[in-house]
Amino acid sequence: MILSTLEAWLAADGSALRAGSRLFCHRNTVLNRLRRYEQLTGRSLGRPQDLVELVLALEAHRLRRGL
Repeated sequence: MILSTLEAWLAADGSALRAGSRLFCHRNTVLNRLRRYEQLTGRSLGRPQDLVELVLALEAHRLRRGL
């Protein structure tokens, strides 16, 4: 669920409101999932290097799934 939230948030240009609309959940739910990601990984979505690494990891994951 966190991965799909991250993908939706990135596709929504960092908007929790638009990501929530895509995921059919409240923007606070999106924000909570993003915070949980940061807690689990020790990464910050506000730090450019961490964000670039996340985007690359998501792309690698997508390619591995064959999408």
